[in-house]
Amino acid sequence: MVALDGNTKAQVALRTAFEEAQLLGTGLLALHASPYGSPASEIAAQDANLTDLLAGWKQDFPGTSVRSLVVSGDPDANLLKWSRSAAVLVLERPHRRICGSWAHSVAGAVLKQTHCPLIVVPREPGRGRNG
Repeated sequence: MVALDGNTKAQVALRTAFEEAQLLGTGLLALHASPYGSPASEIAAQDANLTDLLAGWKQDFPGTSVRSLVVSGDPDANLLKWSRSAAVLVLERPHRRICGSWAHSVAGAVLKQTHCPLIVVPREPGRGRNG
């Protein structure tokens, strides 16, 4: 499983997740959590963005089945729930570069309670929001 936040293209996380799925002989679930109360139109747009993001990767890894899912609610809780059935969970490092960013990040919360192995990958150097 790979967690995608929608703020970046997550190239390193996606490459790692696809390589792990290929290595383990499993499928891949790309998960994005949309905030509670998001309008249906916003969730549909996030789902379309996720589908577009994964399209090229599916071509590069044709033997790996891929499923995308946009869920509503808290990212931490959703990742913990879905980690129960995952072989491995891939996340990008936290966005913030300030002291304590791990303490208040999704990665930090999941690290303490995940039900599967966790791989935290670096962000692509020099890349900010949306790329």
